[in-house]
Amino acid sequence: MDAVILVLCIALTLVTVVALISGGLKLKQSVKDLNAETLKETLPKPNVLLVQQKEGKVRIAYLTEGAAEEAAVAAAPAAEPASPAPAEEPDSASEEELQDGVLIPKAERLTYEERYARLPEENRKLLDEFVAYIEGKEDCETCIRTSALLCRYKKSQVAKVSIRRDFAILSFPIANPELGRLVREEKIKSVKMQPATVKLADENDLALAKQTADIALDYLKGEEEYKLEKRKEARREAARRKREEGEES
Repeated sequence: MDAVILVLCIALTLVTVVALISGGLKLKQSVKDLNAETLKETLPKPNVLLVQQKEGKVRIAYLTEGAAEEAAVAAAPAAEPASPAPAEEPDSASEEELQDGVLIPKAERLTYEERYARLPEENRKLLDEFVAYIEGKEDCETCIRTSALLCRYKKSQVAKVSIRRDFAILSFPIANPELGRLVREEKIKSVKMQPATVKLADENDLALAKQTADIALDYLKGEEEYKLEKRKEARREAARRKREEGEES
């Protein structure tokens, strides 16, 4: 009988200990959740930046650095005041670009010559070699504009050189001759032909750019001959009509 009572007491003790541990864990979690809710209420409401795009809107919520620091101080336990750190003098450019706590970098508008001067040496050599290749062709020249360099065959454009992110980007307005003539002569505005582009990053890109330039030159020369032949046909047709009118009279 005494053994049964002892076993029952031990079992009751174990059940009590398990219940106390479980209750303690639940109480600890409740305190943690309460602290999180309290901290969330002390944080300031985020600012909202609404960006309008062509398709839909982008909503961006953000906190300024100063507001976040104040919220952290309010939620932290009291501590001994520390000696203030020396304040840094704000940069003049940063002051101009800082609006409502959001740093908006200004787009740097550089001319072609300024971008060319900033090119890495290897990329500048690639571009110089391509330009020299074009200028070595008969009836070809280059012309610097504000934001680009134009490579021309007579009055027609062979390539347009722009500089983006430390690389020269070449655009070649090459089109299928028949399609190009159809679009031009029929004045079709719904068809837009995209130029071929080459990014000069290494010697292989340079070789490809030279080959593409040769194709563009052949295309332009073919168009020049086509226009010349069309003018000759127009003159022959005009002369034929004039002869027929003279015979009828």
